[in-house]
Amino acid sequence: MVFNDISELAQIRETAFLNMLLSESAIATVLTDANGCIINCNQKFDELMKLHGEIGADITKLLGSDIKQIWNNIISQVSLQGEWQGQVNPFDQSQFTQPLKITINGHL
Repeated sequence: MVFNDISELAQIRETAFLNMLLSESAIATVLTDANGCIINCNQKFDELMKLHGEIGADITKLLGSDIKQIWNNIISQVSLQGEWQGQVNPFDQSQFTQPLKITINGHL
């Protein structure tokens, strides 16, 4: 009997799947960790938030103090229900000028 460790293969497939989701989306899409640190985003999100390819930014800072204050609640809801929806309004230092409809999905 032969056992092979396929954890690296599984990680590669997961990364490829997430990259496919980002590249095929016609809407601004970002991938973050549970702390809100940007791991990757598509071109639409990059342009909207004027990131210029910068990865590692804090999504809660980009979306404003309202989101920052409830981030832990958002993550809890995503963990329990798989999704959170809300709206973010522009603020003084925001990179966007129109309200944004936000949908946050959990992916394990």
